[in-house]
Amino acid sequence: MISGILGAIIAWIDFRFQLGHLSFVLITLAFAEMAGIVVEGWDFLGGASGLLLPRDTGDVLAFQFGGGRGAFWVMLGLATFTVLVNVAILNSPLGYYLRTIRDNEKAAQAIGVNVLRHKATAMVISAVLTSMIGTAYVRYLTFADPYLLASPVITIEIVLFATVGGLGRAYGPALGALLLVPLGEVLRGKLGGMLPGLHYFIYGVVVIVVILGTPRGLLPLFEGVWSGRRASRK
Repeated sequence: MISGILGAIIAWIDFRFQLGHLSFVLITLAFAEMAGIVVEGWDFLGGASGLLLPRDTGDVLAFQFGGGRGAFWVMLGLATFTVLVNVAILNSPLGYYLRTIRDNEKAAQAIGVNVLRHKATAMVISAVLTSMIGTAYVRYLTFADPYLLASPVITIEIVLFATVGGLGRAYGPALGALLLVPLGEVLRGKLGGMLPGLHYFIYGVVVIVVILGTPRGLLPLFEGVWSGRRASRK
């Protein structure tokens, strides 16, 4: 509920002040930073020390998963549900309106598209889905602190997943996450102890090379390769 309201507020600010794409990202990062400050100063949420949740005993009514295996299936179900929501949106009138707004907001307004309503709808859906998955993630970890859940790093990573996988594609963010998360963990495990920050540097270089080499993301590239192979077999 709270996440949906915040999403609608961000969408209204973007519409009211006619912010560009970069300014919109900065506003989102600013809200994430403010959320971190609020959590750090609120003892009810654990403050800067974080909040320890009750041990996972498998009680479904208490939103407990019963260990790592249960958490895996819950997170897989939530990820699948999120992708299906993306597919449904992209193939619905809302998806066509959003693509029109993305390509040319002023032209969309000129032909009668309600920009504020559709931006707010998209932001509310995105915020609610993010909060659902974030809640499940915290339940799995049984611990939450401001850096883990309200850090701008999380926002940047989400944007990178979509950018590398393919913006405007239903499976793009999922592909980006499947590629970047294991890459980050492998680099951290192999290079984290050699030189502080080296794994972050290599991770950033890889992301920049991918974005420059495939501006539309990796998903269209994979689809092109797959289509070429199918055509050659025929």
